[in-house]
Amino acid sequence: MKVPYKPINLKKFTSRPRYIIIHDSNCRFYDLPNYKIDDNKSIVNKMRSDYFVLYNESDLPFHFVLDKIKDDYEILVGRPLRFYCVYEDIKTEFLYSVHVGICSDLSFQKPEQRMYECLCYKILSPIMIRMGIPFKNVYLHKDVTMNPDKINCPGSFFKKEIFLSILKRMLVIK
Repeated sequence: MKVPYKPINLKKFTSRPRYIIIHDSNCRFYDLPNYKIDDNKSIVNKMRSDYFVLYNESDLPFHFVLDKIKDDYEILVGRPLRFYCVYEDIKTEFLYSVHVGICSDLSFQKPEQRMYECLCYKILSPIMIRMGIPFKNVYLHKDVTMNPDKINCPGSFFKKEIFLSILKRMLVIK
């Protein structure tokens, strides 16, 4: 299914993003079995079609998506950076955020070390350096939600300490 682009329906940023928020596919695709395990095929097109059917939005609720294709992880654009990703449960102070989705339910599937490395090296560190987003402004969805009892995104298998140590290492500029 080719999803029609409707940029007129999206709200534009009026200032530079100040935060980065990490999600997994369970965040918006709750119990759909296609998004539990990231296999060797890209699921982003299917995800875009399902999101259009479920929410009538042409773009994904993430600016970037980390998807495992064959033996490695690839970065795909989910929504142009100039448009907001709107989450009703996220506090308004985090409106100016870059949202990054991981194609896997991380309450169901354990992430590989390589996933953390690709997330930090291919997406986060370039965005942080280019946009001047400080290390302390990188959050998990469950850290910024108004419903912490209901939201466990990006999942219980996502290890924040491993993630932050790799991100810190990737941000070193020589």
